Amino acid sequence: MKKYYYLTYIILSFFSAEIIAQDHDLRADSMYLDQVELREVVIKASKDNVTYRSIPASVSVMSSADLYDNEIRTLSSVTATAANFFMPEYGSKLTSPVYIRGIGSRINSPSVGLYVDYVPYFEKAAFGFDFFDIKKIEILRGPQGTLFGRNTMGGIINIVTLSPVDYSGTRLNVSAGTYGTVSTGAGYYGKLNSKTSFSLAVNYLHNDGFYTNEFTDKEVDRLNSYGIRNRIIVEASEKLTIENIAGLEMSYQGGYPYAIFNDSTKTAENINYNQYSSYDRVLFSDALLVRYNHGNFEVTSTSSYQYLDDIQNIDQDFTVDSLYFVAQTQKQHMLSQEIIARSSGSRKYNWLFGAYGFHQAFDNGVGVDAWAQKMDYLKEYDHSISGAALFHQSSLSDFIIKNLSLTAGLRVDTENDRLGYFYDRTFNGN
Repeated sequence: MKKYYYLTYIILSFFSAEIIAQDHDLRADSMYLDQVELREVVIKASKDNVTYRSIPASVSVMSSADLYDNEIRTLSSVTATAANFFMPEYGSKLTSPVYIRGIGSRINSPSVGLYVDYVPYFEKAAFGFDFFDIKKIEILRGPQGTLFGRNTMGGIINIVTLSPVDYSGTRLNVSAGTYGTVSTGAGYYGKLNSKTSFSLAVNYLHNDGFYTNEFTDKEVDRLNSYGIRNRIIVEASEKLTIENIAGLEMSYQGGYPYAIFNDSTKTAENINYNQYSSYDRVLFSDALLVRYNHGNFEVTSTSSYQYLDDIQNIDQDFTVDSLYFVAQTQKQHMLSQEIIARSSGSRKYNWLFGAYGFHQAFDNGVGVDAWAQKMDYLKEYDHSISGAALFHQSSLSDFIIKNLSLTAGLRVDTENDRLGYFYDRTFNGN
């Protein structure tokens, strides 16, 4: 049985490698950019269209070829290849803190900003998602508060997916590995007419799990994840472009591979608890971009929406007895709007003006069953955060002497945070 399984793994891996290798537009061209035309790579996360070599910051850029060669399929896997970047795993996609240069946040709001196809990810529970059809990842280290505002003390991670303007054709990827790992993906990229480009990509990931629960004799951390992304780009004229990107991921994940630590032997005992623990999540995001390029200046409007709905069930005593069980739910609606006007073309003085606003609404609930005390608790939170900002940045090249540049920026923020709280406890039915 094992020989057959590994043979299947080898065949599927070879099949996947052959298909991706034929994707010359992503592998050969991106490798060519990395080796020859690196100076022409534009860092989209900078918001001022600065090139890779001219940006005055520590930046890492990973192409689609880099992601494929290093088997990077989640943001946490970037830890192995990007310097000063660390994203630990705590047993599920719920807890996904990110650290850059040691700056990060284990709880509450993140200290590192994440943007995926222009959609800001304010909630850390959304950071752990599956990669598919990623064009490149940009990591900007250091504070980015002037242009990005909140949650960017450590830096910015900008993820850009494949566009039908850059690539045309059909892609298919199938791979398998140990522990029942199966990953499949397919995508179509083409033009509906001379002005409209369209793409549709789907992804599926399955894993049997790595850790066995001694009580149930089943794997603790089984995973099934489904993803779909749709992109439409309309080039209405030479100056006006309208783009919409929508993505949906549904993941069903078992958890958690925790065990009691034995102080006497200084080792962890076997995983052995009686109640099934899990983390299920639905994540949807949509971005609408409108770009107008006049020639001397460019105006960009970005409207985004994100919906997150998840539930965590966890046997909190991690024993064979029914002592404590926790169910935590979360629903988030996030709306954001950004308008940026900036100079374009090669000039000595460059400017950028922007306005930003967002609204984030949460409905959270925590239910605790404490059977040993014959009690149960219910906590409900009605939480909303709204904010607005105005910002500006000016850059002067060849200041006083050649190749010396001067950049100055200013940002004004206002934010309103409200929390409604309900707490109920029941003891012996009272």
